Amino acid sequence: MDQLRASELVDGAWQFPLFEALYGRRSRRFGVGFEINEGPFPYHSQGRSLPLSELEEALLVAAGVGVSGTPLWDMARPVASAAGLGRTFGSTSGGRRTALFLTNDEGVHVMDPLASATKVRQVETREERPNIVAFYRERRKTLRAGRLQNEVGRFVAGHGGGMNVVDDRHGFRPAANERWVRSGFVDRDKALPLSILERQACYFMWSEPAIICHNIFLATEAVGLGGWMHCGFLSEGVLDALGFEVVRPTVPGSLANPVGIRGSFEAYCPPFFGSMDAAVDAVVARVTRKGAAPSPRQPGPTPYTMSDAAYRDAIIEVTDEGIACTKAICNYIHDTYGRFPATVDAMHLMWFMQSHHLDLDFYAKYFRPGACGPTHLAHMERWHP
Repeated sequence: MDQLRASELVDGAWQFPLFEALYGRRSRRFGVGFEINEGPFPYHSQGRSLPLSELEEALLVAAGVGVSGTPLWDMARPVASAAGLGRTFGSTSGGRRTALFLTNDEGVHVMDPLASATKVRQVETREERPNIVAFYRERRKTLRAGRLQNEVGRFVAGHGGGMNVVDDRHGFRPAANERWVRSGFVDRDKALPLSILERQACYFMWSEPAIICHNIFLATEAVGLGGWMHCGFLSEGVLDALGFEVVRPTVPGSLANPVGIRGSFEAYCPPFFGSMDAAVDAVVARVTRKGAAPSPRQPGPTPYTMSDAAYRDAIIEVTDEGIACTKAICNYIHDTYGRFPATVDAMHLMWFMQSHHLDLDFYAKYFRPGACGPTHLAHMERWHP
């Protein structure tokens, strides 16, 4: 690809509207060369798989872990080492301990997190935008050849039984799932410690608050407001101020568990449900089931072209036996620990996003040009004439 064409493609991506990206974002999973052989969307792509180009990979990496410039540290007690670097993602440590791993047909790679910034705004002009390719080439370290492969078919029928949940805080004893281990529904050899299961479940949820706040952070750039994401607080006091109920178990060694706000934001556990069976039933009720009527919680048009009944009848669903096993494990957790979950809190508060109008005189006095962008400089005239 020639340099002019590459520059045009980068410009097109760079100028894509922020709010179009936020509201147009979807998980589009099916690619050229892919195949789905079960469920409501069976399809075999007639096209041949096409790897991403270096420029496409470089753009994605630049969005994820790019160096945006030097941080401002615009606070009463700036850190001792005020140089550092700003990243395209919000960070509690300057992005020094978060790494991006990627895999393609060439191999498995990691982007060196210890990059450096040379200016307040690392990319100031249109001509500097293609420099992201050089950054990609310089910072990418190949760990090994060949594409990264995970276990294939882990959740496919006929691939063996389910995970065997064991309580690692009580000698790795079964978590009330012995019946399903004996029947083969659960694979005895696929031991999954309870503390790891609950931590993995949290990983799915902990990312969302950070992404929410980061999206708001990006919106402040578009609107011309100031702001920052911050943490470093003990959440218990904030949750108490918000009115969260807390379960205080009588079981020794179990800590208090914030479970939500009654009628507004409730965890799927007592006291909002009479039992863990009822809590599991409430979760299952939200999942589309074969032969079920459309959920009243999801009114409006569906995104697929088939009828809703045809879609529901073709889905891969959790079996009644799977639901029964889940109830047994959840009851074991609640009975053993006096709370649910056992090893992590039901509710977490991890981030704040603060937004405000900027005092441009402050930045003009102490900081070099580039500390505030065009939207910041024009905000008062455009939004508050």
